[in-house]
Amino acid sequence: KNMRTVPTQTEYNPQNDTSFVSTEQIMSTSQPVPSTQNQSNINVNMAPLKAMLFIDGTWLYYTLHRRGIIERKYGRNWRAKYSFDWTELPRVICEEMQKQVVTQGWDSTSTMDGNAAQRPVEIVRACVFTSYKKNTMKNSDRVMMFEDMSEAGYDVHIMETVGDGEKCIDIQLAVEMLHYATVPSAYDVAILLSGDKDFLPALIRTRQKARKVAIVSSKMGCNQALMQTPNIKDYDIVWIEDHLDRLIMPLSAERRARKGASGEISVFTVAKVIRDMIQAYADEEGQLSSRDVGRGLKQLTIGDISLLEDIKATYGGIRLFVDGHAPDVFEIHEKPRDPDALPNEFWLSLPENSDAVLAEMGKRTEFSEIESIFLRDYLAHRKNVSAPKVEAGPSSGAMTSIEPLKLPADLTVDYSVYKVADLKERCRERGLPVSGTKAALLERVQADVEEEKRRLEEEQKKKLMQVPIRHRATARIDPGLQMKLERMDNIDPALTDHISSLIKEYIHACGGKTGSRDLGRYLATNKAYNTGKYVSALQEVKEVYGSLVNFIMANSDTFSKGRTILTDVGKQYGFPVWVRKEGERFDGRSSNMSGD
Repeated sequence: KNMRTVPTQTEYNPQNDTSFVSTEQIMSTSQPVPSTQNQSNINVNMAPLKAMLFIDGTWLYYTLHRRGIIERKYGRNWRAKYSFDWTELPRVICEEMQKQVVTQGWDSTSTMDGNAAQRPVEIVRACVFTSYKKNTMKNSDRVMMFEDMSEAGYDVHIMETVGDGEKCIDIQLAVEMLHYATVPSAYDVAILLSGDKDFLPALIRTRQKARKVAIVSSKMGCNQALMQTPNIKDYDIVWIEDHLDRLIMPLSAERRARKGASGEISVFTVAKVIRDMIQAYADEEGQLSSRDVGRGLKQLTIGDISLLEDIKATYGGIRLFVDGHAPDVFEIHEKPRDPDALPNEFWLSLPENSDAVLAEMGKRTEFSEIESIFLRDYLAHRKNVSAPKVEAGPSSGAMTSIEPLKLPADLTVDYSVYKVADLKERCRERGLPVSGTKAALLERVQADVEEEKRRLEEEQKKKLMQVPIRHRATARIDPGLQMKLERMDNIDPALTDHISSLIKEYIHACGGKTGSRDLGRYLATNKAYNTGKYVSALQEVKEVYGSLVNFIMANSDTFSKGRTILTDVGKQYGFPVWVRKEGERFDGRSSNMSGD
């Protein structure tokens, strides 16, 4: 119900297929084999094992780009120097399966010594199933990956996500696999490229149709059920990590220089804008923080998106852009220069020859029409466009206009390293659905973070239009809850009293202070006020208020909360909650809390 199909694929005809064949054993078929020939001597004209490759595209994207299996070997900015060779992947799979056929197959050509005739493996079709939202940028890593696969000959089935779930993708892949299992001569072996255990029923049914099953996966993202469940596969799992030397290929010098050309803006233009910012707003040591650079870039737009969004989608972020495309234009400094610096924050400065390098880069650049328009407007209004015009502050030469906006820690954490349980906890705290795969949970959390950032930036823009006034920090409240509370004047006070009494009871039992995680678990074990509608008090809080943090904020006359606690690796650990004392102000950042 949440998915909408974008054009359907043509029906597969086994007689008219394009094949990926193993490079080691391409047999000659010029002479037919007599029917009386002894089968033990067959070494030519052997019919290949026909296979079809079914790829869980969403799982594959997160495995390659989020789980770090390529970064560990080729570095964080590998996309700037390398690309994934999609034409090589089927060949690698064929060759690995063929080796196993020789030693593991149940036929007269299989021997333990591997000297018998090797039956070739042929992938006749590779099907990819994925989805992404309509507003996903066309030059993002996700979209470009599937475009590359399509150009390499894969049948890419793309669905449009209009909700939060992607379960229809799993269903479509399973249906396709089982459908061709019933088509005579469609394939002998079904190869699943995924690590999701949801495909177990489809694999079992496929084997019941007298088809063999193979699995290709990643050691970083393969569910234990696929490795340990008996009778679901006929081959050992082929691990992607074991073949990265063949699958990752260096970019040519020309292609590397033009990497990112699919976006609307070139390397030269991005480098020039960042260089202008450093010249205008660097501190006394000639350095500007990545946080300030990012906020400045976000105020510039090219087409319908901000320049920062374009850099993230095309190059992967500011740091990856500098490391991979402009290492001679900028110098990166890791030393913290700000007590409020974020864990991944760095500083940029300009080396002596940066202008000469940039000028040479500009000579080699071919500008698109939209980029030319951007540069014309930017150069004409650079002083007004580079950063908002505001009163000079008491700090050094840095960009004082962006100092009032400091994102909370929970909006700067890298959620891609979170486990499923942690992502679900984040969803609960933000009042988001907690169902779905890790990919769906991660996308949901990241979308919420981006929405919250946009809200804070809109507030910042409004403040810049007014006379600068230094306000004390205030707790954030979910804008969705704010609108909901305005419409819900008829909330039963008895419900609020019931939840408040449970929270007070638990805080008292904990000695006057507790953490949000433990408090949530306690509410989950207690009855709701409206027992006929809700299973637990925690569910009632989420349905009525959106999340526990919103309940605390909405009842700030009774409770107070501290700043979100982070571990030394930046992982969230909830926030402290206590009963508010008389005269105590509520600002969500109490200085007397251990997590502050």
